[in-house]
Amino acid sequence: MIILVKTVLIFFMLQILDITLVLRVLCLGLMNASGFFSL
Repeated sequence: MIILVKTVLIFFMLQILDITLVLRVLCLGLMNASGFFSL
């Protein structure tokens, strides 16, 4: 039972990390796009 809880916690942590990475990439993409259009 404890192992199951640990795996679920690790899964959620990985999901949160994935979301932050995606948001970071999106922000960088928007910044690059705006810089490209300003040229």
